[in-house]
Amino acid sequence: MDVSTIHQRYVGRYDPMDICSFNSRGHGADIGHGHMSEKKPYQWLAWTGTLILIMAATLAAFNQYPYYVYLFCIANSIWVIVGLLWRENSLVVLNAGLTLIYVAGLIWA
Repeated sequence: MDVSTIHQRYVGRYDPMDICSFNSRGHGADIGHGHMSEKKPYQWLAWTGTLILIMAATLAAFNQYPYYVYLFCIANSIWVIVGLLWRENSLVVLNAGLTLIYVAGLIWA
């Protein structure tokens, strides 16, 4: 089967993994106007965590140990809370793991 046959076979079909192909009503590409654009609650908390992460990365870039580790712990802890509030297990696991790694580094450094 050549590429054009494969392309013709799948043109117009719904792909659940392609978030850009259909909006929430199932009509053509409509990026940013479907259910993906709904604002999640606690955005202020998520942005606070993000700003602290950026500050921590900046301190890490200039080797300001241990201050950047403290900020990473705070920011990742905030993101654990956000993950719990949003019911996003991947955020919880990632940021809880990072927090534990940073705390372990502080203890055994």
